[in-house]
Amino acid sequence: MVTMPEPDTHIDPREVKFDSLLRYNEQETAHWREWFGKHPDAVLQIPAGDSSLGMGTLRDLLFHIQIVEWVYAKVLHGENWEGEWQKLDRSTVAGIFAIGAEAQQKLRAFADSATEEQLARPYKLTSGRGQTVSGSGRKFLIHVLLHSIRHWAQVAVLLRQQGHATDWQHDFVFCDAID
Repeated sequence: MVTMPEPDTHIDPREVKFDSLLRYNEQETAHWREWFGKHPDAVLQIPAGDSSLGMGTLRDLLFHIQIVEWVYAKVLHGENWEGEWQKLDRSTVAGIFAIGAEAQQKLRAFADSATEEQLARPYKLTSGRGQTVSGSGRKFLIHVLLHSIRHWAQVAVLLRQQGHATDWQHDFVFCDAID
């Protein structure tokens, strides 16, 4: 009988590279931008959840995805975001995705150039609803990527439930962000 060595399952979080998840999120967002650009604005009115939380419609949910990326990107770069986010265009698909494009550029710049000190440094932000969150740069970057990925899945489900199929595979294994 051949004995196999135990697999090395230890992952040093200081060795985590964000490029693959960033690329996946960027690609998924680009697919969604193209998809929504080809469909009538009526799909943006599909109910998406609790309107008291600012996510009553699909339009609200799209804005939520993009604005969270934008706020965290601003925080990671030490830039002011308070008062600025309310001025951003959420009335059009192009406006919503422009917010995301700016955010993704900033997230990519942070991930590509962050030192260990910046990844470990504590950051803090207080949301428009008064909730304060804090964590390292690494935690904030992981959070914002997982947040977007989770909500993109929610968008796909909401659209499928209303009979609106997408024309690409959403699973990470189908993207070309990593071999």
